[in-house]
Amino acid sequence: MLRASGTAPGAQETEVVLMQRLLDRLSLGRILVLLLALLCAAPSPRAESVSPHLRLQLMWYHQSQFAGYYVAEFEHYFRQEGIDVDLLEGGADIDPLLRLQRGEVEVALSWLDNAIAADSKGARLINVAQIFSGSGQQLICRFSAGIHSLADVAGKKVGISWPGDRVTVSAMLRAAGVDAAGVTWVKRSAHGEDLVDGTVPCISGVSYNEPWWVVDAGVPEMDLVTFSPGDYGLAHVEEGLYVREQSLESPEFRNALVKLLRAVKRGWAYAKAEPVPTSNIVRLFGSDPSKNSSFPKAMLDSVIPLLPDNFDNFGVLDIDAYDRMVAALPYSQSVRVKRSPLWTHSVIRQLRASEQSATVLTDATQQYLRMTVGSTLFLVFVYAGIWIFAFAGGLMGIEAGYNLIGRIALGALSCMGGGVLRDLLLGGDRLPFPWLASPGLPIGVLAVVLMASLWAALLSEKTASPAFQVTKRTAETVGYAALSVLGAVAPLAMGLPWLWAPFCAWLTCSGGGVLRDILTGREPRSFRAKLFDEAAIVGGVWLVAFLVFSNHFEHNRWLVTVGLVTTGLLVGALRQYWGRREVWYPNWLHHR
Repeated sequence: MLRASGTAPGAQETEVVLMQRLLDRLSLGRILVLLLALLCAAPSPRAESVSPHLRLQLMWYHQSQFAGYYVAEFEHYFRQEGIDVDLLEGGADIDPLLRLQRGEVEVALSWLDNAIAADSKGARLINVAQIFSGSGQQLICRFSAGIHSLADVAGKKVGISWPGDRVTVSAMLRAAGVDAAGVTWVKRSAHGEDLVDGTVPCISGVSYNEPWWVVDAGVPEMDLVTFSPGDYGLAHVEEGLYVREQSLESPEFRNALVKLLRAVKRGWAYAKAEPVPTSNIVRLFGSDPSKNSSFPKAMLDSVIPLLPDNFDNFGVLDIDAYDRMVAALPYSQSVRVKRSPLWTHSVIRQLRASEQSATVLTDATQQYLRMTVGSTLFLVFVYAGIWIFAFAGGLMGIEAGYNLIGRIALGALSCMGGGVLRDLLLGGDRLPFPWLASPGLPIGVLAVVLMASLWAALLSEKTASPAFQVTKRTAETVGYAALSVLGAVAPLAMGLPWLWAPFCAWLTCSGGGVLRDILTGREPRSFRAKLFDEAAIVGGVWLVAFLVFSNHFEHNRWLVTVGLVTTGLLVGALRQYWGRREVWYPNWLHHR
């Protein structure tokens, strides 16, 4: 362990000289009085401030996989945060989570599959920060041992390092339709020697480690075949920081965790920016099992891409990857983990607050929002709302006496005009416009306008009939409510400030109406003195408030769906109420 040195020799010599001069000038009585005063003024041992002490168990032997932690120690980032951290070397016979469970360490580095395996035995270990956003997990086999595809692993020996390796490899086999029951699981050697000598045909490992070891030991690179979870549609949540669940009940411990994370974040940022000095720091902490002197630097180059591209997201667990990994478990185990999630974003949220980078919505709420927006159900909801609004626009064109082209123009402007203006404003992933890549949307607009024309032609009283007017109002209200939800969600899912939500809700719903009114030579209804389109603004504010409320329930993702549904209902109800009651702005805000 590298520690800072003590007082410099030059400083000690200066103190001795000053003390000697003082003794020469003072009488014995004065010396006794001075010593007594110094003893009274010295702080007692109990009054000294003690830095929080954290023992951090690494997953493996000292290597570049943990470079960010070594940098944080070497560059005194831990000390600057006021904490004392012991970086404990791991190894083939050390299970970090088992040590954590026993209370031998306060924090442990591990993978999610290991935490799942520990949870199945009753341990409650929680991921407080996800360090690697990518994964290098692999099943490494040899062609010469008869392994050409994952199906060939059936009935063979597989060497594993951790209990979680069995979880992941079994999930890969199930995804490939291979029966894992016949696989013999054995403890693998530390550096892949058993794969080299042919004791086992396959071992679990990572792309940035074991393949280089076995090739360095003499195995031809062409003799290796690797299988990764991603090849079979599976996620693998790799290196994260885990603590005991009960430890999080201590505010002091949580504060120490925040300091640890801030120092580690700085350490990994340094490693990413300065890989050569970092690889030299790695060499100070442990010996390299590889004969290749460039191995630490090469390994570091392979590890860096596993970090988040945007360091603002450092430590944030990807809930979607977590869900997909849990979904690959056997049913009984999956249900258990779903009921008691093995993660929390609360410590990361506290870190963001200390860095003054916290947003209105937590990372969990924003992720739930993005997951909901990307779901098939929400897509159906959006398309239905757009087409219903287009149907209402077509009815308006019929009522105005327009031909088919005019009806299509009004229908398209009603349902898509505001969305185009919104996407031009937001930019980013909203451009190019989604409907350009999905022609089904404008084709659907054309279809519903034709349906509206056919339906109106079959009515006896045409546009004057009550059925026509009721259908038009209902379609407009339903479509308006759906588009207001879409408009409010778009900026929030992009992580923009919350004020954009009510504005984009209004723009999505009313922007097309404004364009439609301008096209037809009418005063835009949104600019008049009656409350009407303001319903979308109220809905946007309501959605933000509801999502802020859901921040406090990070594992209850259904609250986001409730917020979206209630927003649509509120907007529809307000629009109907204000439209029928003719509620006006206060006099000082308009001139009748």
